[in-house]
Amino acid sequence: VASVPSLTALAHLRGRYARAARPGPLVLAGLTGPDGRALAGARDEVAFLRARYAGAEVREPRTGAAVRGALAAMTGAGAIHVAAHFAADPENPWRNGVLLGPPARDESWLRAADLEGRALTASLVVLAGCGSAAAGDADVRGERGLASACLAAGARSAVGTLGPVEDRAVAAFVRELYGALDRGVTVAAALAQARGAVRTSSGAAFVLAGDPEARLELPRRGAPWQTPPRR
Repeated sequence: VASVPSLTALAHLRGRYARAARPGPLVLAGLTGPDGRALAGARDEVAFLRARYAGAEVREPRTGAAVRGALAAMTGAGAIHVAAHFAADPENPWRNGVLLGPPARDESWLRAADLEGRALTASLVVLAGCGSAAAGDADVRGERGLASACLAAGARSAVGTLGPVEDRAVAAFVRELYGALDRGVTVAAALAQARGAVRTSSGAAFVLAGDPEARLELPRRGAPWQTPPRR
């Protein structure tokens, strides 16, 4: 499933990405949920991306200041991956957010409204978590949610989910998605291949917003990543 903007918007997004300063990926990690439990799948995603890409910059904020620093780091990154707990606010979709710091602190959340006025240059933003591309029942396409906030800030494309997903299944999906991207296919084709490989409700929940023709060229580390067995 893909939501494609107008041709004018596509031209704007493609021009913005040409100015990306760092290939990335910038990995923003929130490794605990709001109940304080560890997100094992998110930890697997972070380990996978750190081991696979030479340009991976991993940030795991532990304070409000560190969350703001992670937000600032999004500017200039060629690719952004967010592995964390997501939450939607149906009454105010601009408060849709991702938990990056300690639970029970409002400053630990990076929200859609925080992206207003930012100048992202990412070819792709991957929002790996429950409902990360949705803004509530009245807006299932996420037109006012985090995915669209990323596009409005300049990202060329965004991949997220429209509903609940299982932690471990997301980690498996992420491995398939980046494996396809590394083979040189478009984001739309990579999404289709990953959904085909992870035939679960979690895999089916992933959708694309933005430019379906976007591609990534992320510098790989010397040793190939050995995909861990699925659980």
